[in-house]
Amino acid sequence: VGYAIDIGLFAQHPDDVIEGDNHVLLLERRAVREGKNVFELVLDAAPKFGGIDPYNKLIDRVSGDNIISTDGTFRMQFFQANPPDEAF
Repeated sequence: VGYAIDIGLFAQHPDDVIEGDNHVLLLERRAVREGKNVFELVLDAAPKFGGIDPYNKLIDRVSGDNIISTDGTFRMQFFQANPPDEAF
């Protein structure tokens, strides 16, 4: 890492929004480096969700962990491939 990535704060989880951008409280590119990153952001309203690369523009092994709620929970999405047919 070492380049600018989208940082977002939201009133609603972006996956729950069908249209519009009223749920977006802040969306801006910030420099992200390896290790712990701290961002100080000032808003008019308290967010319910925050994320890094919230719209999955970058290649990511687990895209379901890009957004976290303010209570510290993720809405993880894992896909398990069908097990191989053992009767070759």
